[in-house]
Amino acid sequence: MPAVTKKVQKRGHEHEPHWTFKYGEWFGPIRDVNGRAVAPKPDYMIEISCFMSCMGWSKNPPPSESPGDWEECQRGKIHSGASYHFMKLADFFFSDPAGIFFFQWNPFATQMLEDKIRCPILGVAGAASTGKTEFGVVWGMLNYLMAPKNTKVLVGSTTKAAAKGKVWGSVTNAWYQIQRKLGEANMPGKLLGAQDKIVYQQGKERNTKAGIELVAGAASEEAESAEKVQGYKQDRVFFIADEFATMSHGLWHTIKTNLFKNPLLDFIGMFNPDSFYDVAGLFSKPKHILGWDSVNVETEFYESEEGFIRHLDGEKSPNKDFITGQEKWKGLLTYDKLEKSERDAGGKNTKGYYQMVRGWWSPTGTLDTIFTESEIVKYLGDHEVADWDSPPTPVCGFDPSFTHGGDLSVAVFGLCGWVTDKLTRKRMRVFQMTEIVVLVDDLHSNEPKVEQIVRMLIKHCREKKVDPKHLAMDETGGGIALGALIARDWSNDFLRVQFGGRATDTPISKDNPKPASEEYANRVTELWYSGKPLLRSGQLKGLKPDVIIEMSARTYHKRGGKIAVEAKEDMKSRTNGKSPDRSDGLFLAVDVCRQRLGLSSTETPTKFLRNQTRLSPMHAYLSGQNQKSQQLFDWGQSLRY
Repeated sequence: MPAVTKKVQKRGHEHEPHWTFKYGEWFGPIRDVNGRAVAPKPDYMIEISCFMSCMGWSKNPPPSESPGDWEECQRGKIHSGASYHFMKLADFFFSDPAGIFFFQWNPFATQMLEDKIRCPILGVAGAASTGKTEFGVVWGMLNYLMAPKNTKVLVGSTTKAAAKGKVWGSVTNAWYQIQRKLGEANMPGKLLGAQDKIVYQQGKERNTKAGIELVAGAASEEAESAEKVQGYKQDRVFFIADEFATMSHGLWHTIKTNLFKNPLLDFIGMFNPDSFYDVAGLFSKPKHILGWDSVNVETEFYESEEGFIRHLDGEKSPNKDFITGQEKWKGLLTYDKLEKSERDAGGKNTKGYYQMVRGWWSPTGTLDTIFTESEIVKYLGDHEVADWDSPPTPVCGFDPSFTHGGDLSVAVFGLCGWVTDKLTRKRMRVFQMTEIVVLVDDLHSNEPKVEQIVRMLIKHCREKKVDPKHLAMDETGGGIALGALIARDWSNDFLRVQFGGRATDTPISKDNPKPASEEYANRVTELWYSGKPLLRSGQLKGLKPDVIIEMSARTYHKRGGKIAVEAKEDMKSRTNGKSPDRSDGLFLAVDVCRQRLGLSSTETPTKFLRNQTRLSPMHAYLSGQNQKSQQLFDWGQSLRY
C-alpha cells in the first residue's frame, strides 16, 4: 500500500519533554497522577491510537501521514491505513520467532485482516494449516488491549478440554507474550487459568464484565455457555469462534439473540467446511438468489445471508511454490504436506480432501451414504411450500427410538397436500416437514416412562390436529407395547410399521413400478429410499438442518442382492454416538402419506421459483435494523418478495 505523504505544520511540541512526532502528528507523553510528563508514549500505544482513529472508534482523526485514504465498506467509512497500524501493533508484540507466541503476516493472514477491518461479521472457510486460529487470537487479543475497561472478547471452541490444547492455549500464550513486553504490573487484566478467563483489572480497579473468556460450543456444554451469553451487555463485544462448524444450533441462536444488542459487535468464525447444514454451513449460505449454485471451490470471497465469507484454499498456500522441505511461512501447507494430505484422504475428489485441503464443502459427500447434502440443496429439499392449493393434511411419524438402539423418542410432524408447480403448472402431492418434537420423560414422576411418552405424543397430535389414521409409528421391539397404549388411550387406526420387517409390494415410484420388496432388504430401507424420488421430483420439502445432517450420514450396503440401510447401532458406533432418530421419524411421516394419502413420486424433476426469502438478523444488524431482526428471529418466518 503506497504511503501518502502530506506536508504538515508542527504544533510547537518539539521542545517539550517526551512528546513524539510520528505519522505527521504529535503524540503526548505518559503522565503521572499529578499530570507531569514522565515518558514518551510507547510505539504500541501510538499504533493503537492510529488504528482506532482509522476505524472511526476514536474522536481523533487519523494521522495525516497514515498510509491510504478514506473508503466506504460494511462498517461505514473507515481509513484504509487501519490495516497498516494493526500490523505494526501485532509486530510489536508477536514478531519474535523465539517468543512464547509468534505470529507472521503471511498472505493469508494479511487477507483476513483486510477482510476483518471491512466486515464486522466474517466467516473464514479454510483448509487446515491456513493460520485461521492464530489470526483470530491476534485480532481478539489486540482489540481487547485497545480498550480493556469496556471490551469483552468471547472465544468459542468445541469443548473446554479440547480448547486448552488449541485456541485457548494460543490465547494464554499470547497473553504471556504481551506480559513479557509490558511487564506484569502493566497488564490490563488477570489471567484466571482455572476459570478459563481473563478479567479486567488495573491496580485496584476491576471489572468482571470486561476481559476475555472461553465459551464451549459443543452441545454437551451448551447450557453452561448459553448462561454466559444471555443478557450480556458491554460497549465492545468481540466473538472469536474457532471450530465454528461444531457449535450447537441452540448456542448460536442464543449468541445472535443476545450479543447483537450490544453497541459494537464484531464476529469472526473460523472453520473447516463440513456440512451445508451445521452452524457454519447455514451462516455461509450465499445471499445470491442462486444460493450455493452461485459459488464454487474457486470462489475466494462472497456475501452470505448472514455476513461475508473468505475462502482460504490449501492448494493456493503461499508455501506450495517453494522447493521441497522449505517453509517460508510457518505453519502453512507446503508442497510436501499437500501431497501427503492427498494420499491420506484417498484422492482429491474425496470429502476429506475438500474439507482439510480445499477448505470447501464437498460436492459429492461420502459416496456410500443414502442421501448427500448436495442433492438436497440441488432439489431445494430445505425450502418450504409457498402456497398450498388447498389446506394440507397434518401427519406425524413417531420413532420410539429408546426401544431399539436409538437415543430419543421423536415425533416428526408434517403436512401433505396438493401444490401447483409455478413453472409447469403441474399439480402434485407434496410432503412438507414442519416440526420435530423430542418427547422427554420426567425422571421424578411415578408414572411409567412408556405411559408418559404416549400421553405426550397424543397431546401433541391433538394440538396439531393429526387424525389417528395419519400417525405412523415403528413397532419394532418395545414399540409393540407403546402401540397397545396408543390404541387404548386414543385410537387403533394408526399405521403400524415394523422397521425390521419385509418391505411392501408398493411400486418404488411412478417411473419404476418394481415392487419395493424386490429391491429393499427390509421395511426401514424402503422408507428411507422412498424419499429419494420424492426429493428429486420436488415433493419432499421443509427439511430441517438436524434431519439433513442425519440423512446424509447414514450409509447403505448390499445384503442378499438387496439394498439395506446401515443399522442404527452401526451408525452410532461409526459416528461417535449419532443416531438417525429424527430422520426415522421423518420417513415414517412420509410413509403414512404414501400408504394413506396417495403420495407418490412423479419421478420428473421440477424446478420451483424461489419466491421466498428470510430476513437475516446479521444483515438487519448491519443495516441498523436490530430491533426488527429480533422480532423476525424465527427462522421459519418467511417474507414474500
